[in-house]
Order: sequence, then C-alpha cells, then structure tokens
Amino acid sequence: MKEWKYNELTEAMKTNCYRFLSQNEGGNDAIVRTANEFTNMGKVEDVIVDVVIGELMIEQEVGIESYMNAIGQRLRVFDVTTAKDELTEEELKDLTHRIKNVLAGFKTLKVNSNKET
Repeated sequence: MKEWKYNELTEAMKTNCYRFLSQNEGGNDAIVRTANEFTNMGKVEDVIVDVVIGELMIEQEVGIESYMNAIGQRLRVFDVTTAKDELTEEELKDLTHRIKNVLAGFKTLKVNSNKET
C-alpha cells in the first residue's frame, strides 16, 4: 500500500461518506460518490475499498445491486495471502474478518429500488 495505511484508508472513506450524508445526500448518492473517489488505487487498496463500501451499504441499509454483485464477486475470489507483503498479520486477520462480514451481510441486505448505479 503506497499512499495509505490500512486504517487510514478505512477512516478516510467513512469520513467522506458521512460528510456526504451530513450534506443531506441520500445513502445511495453518498456511497456512490465515496466509491468514485476511491477507485483504482492498487490491488490491496481496491479490496479495502470494496470492504468499506460493503460495510457502508450494510450500515446504511442501502443495497445497490450492481455494487453488491461486483464487490461480492471480487471479495469471494480475493486471496488475502497475496496482501501479506503490504499488510501486517493483524491487518490481514482484520481484513479477512471484514470480508466475511460483508459477504454475510450482503445475503440479508435488501436491494434498494430507488436508484441503481
């Protein structure tokens, strides 16, 4: 991870999304804007971005079907051991746990029919 530390990236994304929400943007728009601001950052960073976007969708109860499908597919095939040179052992364990939580959360998250991106 070249530009971000593990926790810094997570916090920056959540802060960004909460800022958009505080500006009276809907959950869909806040999540989409956040995702768009943190794209194509690197293999490990992109997985962390997917995890945070998944966590935000679950937290805000905003099921964006196209995001859920794409994120779910990428997280299911990601081999966390490929990140061992970029993350600490503790961060790898945390990321593995968070990936499992997002995938489980997607199973019960209702798809929002308002706006599909």
